[in-house]
Amino acid sequence: MLIIPFDRPIDWRRPPVVTFALVAVNVLVFLGFQLDDGRELQRVKTYYYESGLAEIELPRYRAWLKAQGDDPFVEHFGDRIDDPASPWFGRIVSDEAFTRRLEAGKVIGPDHPEYERWQRGREGLAQRLDQTTVWGHGLRPAESAPTTFLTHMFLHGGWFHLIGNMLFLITLGLLVEVALGSLVLTGLYVLSGFGAAGLFIALQPQGLMPLVGASGAVAGLVGLCGVLYGLRRIRFFYFIGFYFDYVKAPALVLLGLWLGKEVYQYIRFSELSNVAFTAHIGGILTGALAGAAVRFGTNAVDEEAMDERERTEAFERELGAAHERLAAMEPDRARPLFERMVRNWPDNVRVLDGLFRASRFAPASDAYHDAVHRILRLEPTDDETAELMVTAFRDYRRRARPKPKIGGAVLERMIDLLLRRGSAEEVAPLVQAALKHPQRFNGIEESAIRLARKYQREGERARARSLYHYVLQHFADTAAARQAERALTEVR
Repeated sequence: MLIIPFDRPIDWRRPPVVTFALVAVNVLVFLGFQLDDGRELQRVKTYYYESGLAEIELPRYRAWLKAQGDDPFVEHFGDRIDDPASPWFGRIVSDEAFTRRLEAGKVIGPDHPEYERWQRGREGLAQRLDQTTVWGHGLRPAESAPTTFLTHMFLHGGWFHLIGNMLFLITLGLLVEVALGSLVLTGLYVLSGFGAAGLFIALQPQGLMPLVGASGAVAGLVGLCGVLYGLRRIRFFYFIGFYFDYVKAPALVLLGLWLGKEVYQYIRFSELSNVAFTAHIGGILTGALAGAAVRFGTNAVDEEAMDERERTEAFERELGAAHERLAAMEPDRARPLFERMVRNWPDNVRVLDGLFRASRFAPASDAYHDAVHRILRLEPTDDETAELMVTAFRDYRRRARPKPKIGGAVLERMIDLLLRRGSAEEVAPLVQAALKHPQRFNGIEESAIRLARKYQREGERARARSLYHYVLQHFADTAAARQAERALTEVR
């Protein structure tokens, strides 16, 4: 059974920096240090056979396996102990019980005629294994160096191992980083990796096979996600046999499914699989405990950010319903829906645009005047907002009944906007009206200079000269007058 959360797209306003950084580090470590892993282990295997270790150990190992009742493996590969292509090498180096017997002298003792040769071979094998990336920097419970508690989190057993872990890291990281922020996520990710390693060692303290992979730390994100989001419903993809689907369920339910799956697999398959189920369980439990401590013991959790997707989905549903009424030519039924949305999203351009379109069918109504005034009070900080303001202003001047109601502040803002986005002919009446009451407008003389330059660009040289002269006459000894004087030399 596969369970992967796919709950939200990347919010590029708050990009998951740490999630991306962790993925990048894992990929770079694999590309920089592990692409040669297969050849490294192949060289070790070649040494194992050429040094005579295979000749000495494998017949005894085969007999020991048969005595332990592992008949299927022996029956299938029993006559291939001399074949380097067979799985005997991988089986013996990963068999903790038999390796311990070898080290204790219970298989080959000092009285064996080839004891010294075997001992030298074993020392050479250990040295060569330690020189490989996985054995040298993976976490081996029986011989763990302190640094391997960290390094093992960034090593992987192959491309599929890496890709699978990175997929989970991204999908879970998107959820957890938005809730905790980059710094807290970094600390809890590493802590989860330590917790995964701790349980792995606790349950097999004499283990020799190295633990590698980000899955323990990533499992910590499972625990964090489950506890932080609690009863919030998140969307996830699941695959069981040949059946798959997307569903939504509370995060705590998913945490139970993830943990239950790992416990079941550990009980059922731990003896048959190289997957470190105990590390996964340790990571989940560590993440869950850390998540509970952060959520209930600190103010580090951004509850508003966690609810943003739900708010966005609710917004889109409401907006869609209102636009459906508008598309069905039912403005009187659409307008109340937009008015209700405006109370929750007063500055949202899409909502205000809908309210404007639903109200313009009644140009004498208070609803139409109010909708336009809301739009004209916006700050034109982006193209979408500026375009809506210009559209509403033009419509209002043409359709409003009994007449448009435009205050000084709005007029000043629209003059500036139309000087940037409109024609000289369109903005000229507004500038001329403002020039009649210059004390009411901040810097109207500068707007007049901008209009005159706009006339120049549009080939209206006479109008430009007239406006420059007006500024010189009525705004003497100002910066605008000096600009007008210089400009007049260009338009004679």
